[in-house]
Amino acid sequence: MGALIRRQLKLTLSATVQEPQRYRFSTMRAPLNWTPSSRACCATDPDHLADTVSRLIDWEAFAYWARPALEGASELPAEVVRELRHRCSGYLDEIVGSPKAGFKNRSRSWDQLMTWIADHFFEDAQKSGWFDAVLIQVRNHPRAIRTMEYADHCDELCESRFPSPYPSFEEWRRAAGHTSRRM
Repeated sequence: MGALIRRQLKLTLSATVQEPQRYRFSTMRAPLNWTPSSRACCATDPDHLADTVSRLIDWEAFAYWARPALEGASELPAEVVRELRHRCSGYLDEIVGSPKAGFKNRSRSWDQLMTWIADHFFEDAQKSGWFDAVLIQVRNHPRAIRTMEYADHCDELCESRFPSPYPSFEEWRRAAGHTSRRM
């Protein structure tokens, strides 16, 4: 896995294009035509980059799992509350304490979760200037693509309703890992 990511990073860094604007986390997809203008990404250890890519894919899967509840439920299912409190300590308190309390703007709630994850778990990559390189690697990673396709498949099946009972994150993640592109 590390060799593939190193090769993709090398290809990404060899192109010449303009610098990105602030990344919009709602889709967790980086700009297509970007390479870093600084040398921060090039100085990053490839194994550390690969580990960071893998962690972001895991967090992205978690956010996709929570998305139906964040966007659709009048009350969050207990399973989602439990996982958010366990994995994102402080996130629910921050959301409830915000001016948009009560999840009135549902799609924004998911956006807020993605931004919160990036700010709390990927701060070093953001401050060092190589977070966009991580986003580029995630965009092209087969595991991330399978996860996104599975989330889309679940959205189609549920037709804007979240499942009852809400699956555990581990169940959802296992099912996403066994998803093929031919759904």
